[in-house]
Amino acid sequence: MEGAAEVRLLVERLKKIEGREDLVDAEPVLKKHFEKIVDIAIQARIFQQKNPGEEVRISEFGKLRGDALLEQMKRVYAIEGGRACIERVQREAMLRLDAKEKMLEKQQSKMRHFN
Repeated sequence: MEGAAEVRLLVERLKKIEGREDLVDAEPVLKKHFEKIVDIAIQARIFQQKNPGEEVRISEFGKLRGDALLEQMKRVYAIEGGRACIERVQREAMLRLDAKEKMLEKQQSKMRHFN
């Protein structure tokens, strides 16, 4: 639910971007949204690792939010400088997510080795 709410806020912000000036103005806010989404994703992944029997469900509401995000990302990518802007604001968050995922995989591998 928290992730879906953050995605909704990101989608609403992306909808306001119509040109290069909007991209420049939006960069700090977009970066914060991506950082928050990664924080939530990391929390969810840690929960999943600690509770292996728990099934993580994605609601229809969450799927619709994901579809709306994809639609807005495609639209913003089409704006001159849009792709570079989005990649720039996502970069640190995605690197952090990747590093955390690798650390969790390493922990799981060690646990399997000892069992």
